[in-house]
Amino acid sequence: MPPSSPRSNIYAIHASVILSLVALSATADEKPDHQKEADAIIKMVQDSQRKGVMGRDRKAFLSIWAEDARLISGRSEKPGKYDRVMTRKQLEQCSKITMSGPPRKGRMDFENTRVTIADGKARFTYRCSLSVPDHLDIIDEVFLLRKTKDGWTVYENRCRLVEVHHGSEVTQYTPETWKALDDQVTEARKQGNPRWLIGALLKSRRLPEAYTELKKLTENEPDNAMDWVMRGHTAMSTVHFDDAVASFKKALELNPTAEVPDSIRIKLKAEPQAAEDLDRKKEADAIIKMVQESQRKGVMKRDRKAYMSIWTKDARLICGRGEKPDKYDIVLQLEQIKQRTETTFAVVVPRKGRMTFEDARVTFTDDKAKLTYRTAISQPERLSLADEIFLLRKTKDGWKVYENRCWIVECHDGSDVTQYTPEMWKALDDQVEEYRKQGDPHMFISALCEAFRYAEAYAESKKLTKAHPDDANAWCWRGHTAIAVGKSVDALASYKKALDLDPGASVPEPMREKLKAKPVE
Repeated sequence: MPPSSPRSNIYAIHASVILSLVALSATADEKPDHQKEADAIIKMVQDSQRKGVMGRDRKAFLSIWAEDARLISGRSEKPGKYDRVMTRKQLEQCSKITMSGPPRKGRMDFENTRVTIADGKARFTYRCSLSVPDHLDIIDEVFLLRKTKDGWTVYENRCRLVEVHHGSEVTQYTPETWKALDDQVTEARKQGNPRWLIGALLKSRRLPEAYTELKKLTENEPDNAMDWVMRGHTAMSTVHFDDAVASFKKALELNPTAEVPDSIRIKLKAEPQAAEDLDRKKEADAIIKMVQESQRKGVMKRDRKAYMSIWTKDARLICGRGEKPDKYDIVLQLEQIKQRTETTFAVVVPRKGRMTFEDARVTFTDDKAKLTYRTAISQPERLSLADEIFLLRKTKDGWKVYENRCWIVECHDGSDVTQYTPEMWKALDDQVEEYRKQGDPHMFISALCEAFRYAEAYAESKKLTKAHPDDANAWCWRGHTAIAVGKSVDALASYKKALDLDPGASVPEPMREKLKAKPVE
């Protein structure tokens, strides 16, 4: 069954939100001098989760989480490629939607509770049983806490499904179970039936992939209310909250009796009564339209004028590995942005594929605005998801962007899916060090690019072309990495050198056309 059936809609959102952080007692082997603190942790978490998850008390639920907290749903206690991560900010968004209405019916029971404390940090584990009529989920959870001046706070929660009872059917999630479920996905993909594939992805808890397939299905067959219900659940589980609400709303328009969560029905009924500032709403809509049209026309249609129209003179484009500043950030100033577009938008023929946007939100502070959304760029056999933040200020000419930060979130390359979690970045960095030791410069540069460490990759490619000036592939690497770090002039010169050495070198088509139109001296 899907992970969020109508009978148990409290499971629909995110395992680590629903499967609470509760415990009953510290273990017997807890050190006496930590016993009071262990008891305090247990009570704090227990009160928060019972009031939040079962009582729908949003304030109590959010009270225990650190600002940098992460909730991770996976298949085991160790990081895995199918982990799903929810940040504190996303948890707040989720709770706004799900924690409304009367208290939930059901029970939460806990066993195997253990708290260990050392050096101002604590590790809290237990097994949770969450039951509603005809359904029972059993989950193992690990919580990491740190002690602050305000007391203990949770900064990470990892949970994994152990067992599910649905009526008389019992499923135990062992490594063998996960392998069998993955095999079902592979078989369903071969069959070519989208609903079979979605069902297999849902059973295997590969929810981001299921969400992608449900979006395709509802776009191709938009009149099936149940498809929209499933899209709503998977959208919620993969932190696409705006799309979740919109999907549930569409389901109810098609079928007023569609089995949509009660909290969503309450939210949709309350929306017409929301006293929003209409002027700000119009401004927000105008900002969203301006930025997204600029991005779509520029990136997909190669309309340089439309792309450059939204930037201030002091604008910065920051490409990084997350929302916060990082040592691997690439920062481009306006002049570099101009040079990059002059180079990459040289071919006016539109790119094949689609560029869509989700979860768009605008917040205002005086004459400044912050726009956030998720971008999806789909091309044949490839789908890239990136999160973006645009900072704007109001000028005499209207709203303009003075900073844009973007970072990759997920990439689908054929059937291969990469989720860029902190664990994935660490694995990619480890791969860089491995290739550094091996001494193959081409593989080393490739690993740096995969880890989005383009400044280093550019420096290494310059060394490589100096050491091997007759290596066309080396010049291609230099061109690729030069584009990434805003060195457009060097990129063109490098691509020209590669083509001089080998007319069949892997130079992107826009660069070939640019060089034909205006040869580099």
